[in-house]
Amino acid sequence: METGMNFPQDSRLLHETISRLDIVLWARDYETRRLLYISEGCGRVFGISQEDAFQLSSFVHIVHPHDSMMTAEKIYGGTQQTVEYRIIHPQTGELRWIQTQVRPETDAYGRMKSIHGISIDVTNRKLPVEIMRTQNEVLSLIALGKPLSEILWKIAELTNTQLSGRACSILLVDQERQVFVNGASPGFPDIYQDAMVNRPFRQLNNPSVQAVFSKKPVIVPDVSREAAWEHSAFNQAVMAFGLKSCYVYPILSVDHEVVAVFALYSQTRGEPGEYEPETIESFTHLTSLAIERKENERKIRKLAYYDSLTGLYNRSYFTDKFQQFLDNKHPINGRAALLYIDLDQFKWVNDSLGHDAGDQLLVEAAGRMNGCLSENQILSRIGGDEFAMLVQDIATEAEAFQAAGKIKDCFDQPFSIRGHECRIGLSIGVCLYPDHGLTAGELMKHADTAMYQAKSGGRNKVKLYHPSWNDAVYDRFVLRTQFHNALLEKQFFLHYQPRIELCSGEVHSVEALIRWNHPVRGLISPSEFISLAEESGFIVTLGEWVMREACRQNKAWQDRGYPPLRVAVNVSAQQFRQESFVSKVKEILMETDLHPRFLEIEITESALMDHEERIIQTLHRLNEMGVYVAVDDFGTGYSSLNYLKRFEVNALKIDQTFIRDLQSDRKDESITRMIISLASSLGLDVIGEGVETRHQHDFLLQNGCRHAQGYLYSKPLSAKSMEEQLIRDMQFFSLNPRRGSP
Repeated sequence: METGMNFPQDSRLLHETISRLDIVLWARDYETRRLLYISEGCGRVFGISQEDAFQLSSFVHIVHPHDSMMTAEKIYGGTQQTVEYRIIHPQTGELRWIQTQVRPETDAYGRMKSIHGISIDVTNRKLPVEIMRTQNEVLSLIALGKPLSEILWKIAELTNTQLSGRACSILLVDQERQVFVNGASPGFPDIYQDAMVNRPFRQLNNPSVQAVFSKKPVIVPDVSREAAWEHSAFNQAVMAFGLKSCYVYPILSVDHEVVAVFALYSQTRGEPGEYEPETIESFTHLTSLAIERKENERKIRKLAYYDSLTGLYNRSYFTDKFQQFLDNKHPINGRAALLYIDLDQFKWVNDSLGHDAGDQLLVEAAGRMNGCLSENQILSRIGGDEFAMLVQDIATEAEAFQAAGKIKDCFDQPFSIRGHECRIGLSIGVCLYPDHGLTAGELMKHADTAMYQAKSGGRNKVKLYHPSWNDAVYDRFVLRTQFHNALLEKQFFLHYQPRIELCSGEVHSVEALIRWNHPVRGLISPSEFISLAEESGFIVTLGEWVMREACRQNKAWQDRGYPPLRVAVNVSAQQFRQESFVSKVKEILMETDLHPRFLEIEITESALMDHEERIIQTLHRLNEMGVYVAVDDFGTGYSSLNYLKRFEVNALKIDQTFIRDLQSDRKDESITRMIISLASSLGLDVIGEGVETRHQHDFLLQNGCRHAQGYLYSKPLSAKSMEEQLIRDMQFFSLNPRRGSP
């Protein structure tokens, strides 16, 4: 493949580019583990110069002790790996997160020869996760009302863990006596306690007292060079402990009074590192919350009972409140409804536009629903994109559906998420008290089941719980466990739906459609098992089988002398985003001996909306191979049309939802004309799907669409019936010259 570079002229430019990036490229001999090459970025990422790197060869001394064994096992494991581990930066003493991708190289005999890697600093990504984890750990102690000493000790321990090479001391301020009281100083010697605790501030001369009086942080890069406390008990204590620098942060109350000092000491000289301020700010904030527990009781209760993103009740508090409501009711004279609500398109937005966009959608959706509530309704975010609503004191089932309809009406208008117009539907499950359960847990379970039925029944629906659905949920679970055996036992098979040229009626290509002949349940509709396959991850294995079987069958038809046709296979987003996808396509084509131009891959718009640069590369490689690519269900997504300009695709398939009402809906007519015109201007083919009437056929033909499929021409056929169709097609068009290839 052409690289676009002229070596050796461009090698210097490449080297200079790599040297300026905050990445490290390296190579090691597999047997000796000797460093063969390392880029200049090692100084910025590992804190080790190139010269020192070759002398040291091993960087094990900077890897965090808890991660060293795992890191070595993965890097030298002999397989392609991605490993994340911590290092203690040799220059700053900071704890940093490194991500390394390792790829082994073998010689001509398959023996391990060397390992190549690329390492980057991912502290910016990992740090917020670690901070959130520690925050939750401490907040749970605060919410549970644990003793202050226990909470402060936990904060100090977590600080020492997250800020490797630092020692944390939290001292409380006794305002009346004007002295420090020990809060938590794990590992500090008695000499430090004697120098700091229970001694009047007027007798002390140290940075902690300075922070109390100034109410500002005090940063001391080198304790030994501060003449102000050179002969103080504090100086003697920290020097005896081998400490060389300290950073002290005052903890202020709501009245702006210093209630404690949060001190960090280090055995190295210098100021706080690049990544430390955010962590320090988190721990000082937690310390403030713990100390001011009574004054901040409202904030703590909110953190414990409310969802931090949307401000709604969280699942735990809502369930408790729901149960309290039920405990005060009697099944004879009190009724209530529980609505379980799921955002239908949330996963698409989250996966395609990113988690920040997903969070924005959740906040705006929660705001709309909260604005629709009546006095007798309580809304909660249960988790992810799921919400629950309690409708109290209703008299009829109709009132529950009325409440659900009111919530759905709030979503009639689209959301604007990062410049994308997103229309979001709601799948709502409804259950009634006491009809469907007497406890909060039971009703939540049944409402969830009803919601799932609404989603699997076509989405954007409201379903009332029915007891028989418990069996349906169990059946879906059982089906998920049977996928692999079904594939081994050849229970899956393909049908083929012809596509025709509208002007001649000649079969132009076929679409392969999977079917499942279950030994007990008989034929199972793809609408039942495809979503399960996606949930379980089996869709990748199943998709590869479909492609292989379709290519094998197409080649068999060609070998029997039938006119060459293109066979189309649907590829899920999960399958398409696999790094090995293109190589797997090549493998299947070589295995079946089918020319690439006779394979068509159908992908949905959502599959194109994530990791854009990688998608561009994948489509380019498929195009170079000669594989035909079509965008399926075009017009139903919420993406920018900009991708049609950037991505190498060959055709657009007009979704059948637009074609179904062509005769009665002018909007569908306009949209269909627009898609055909857009494709024509971009030099793309157009395929209409779901054609069932002559009017739809004529409309597509008159507006420039060349190909279509649907029950008007043929239902999906078995391989044998498809052969018979090809024979009839050959006989009918025997007097007309056929094209040689699709």
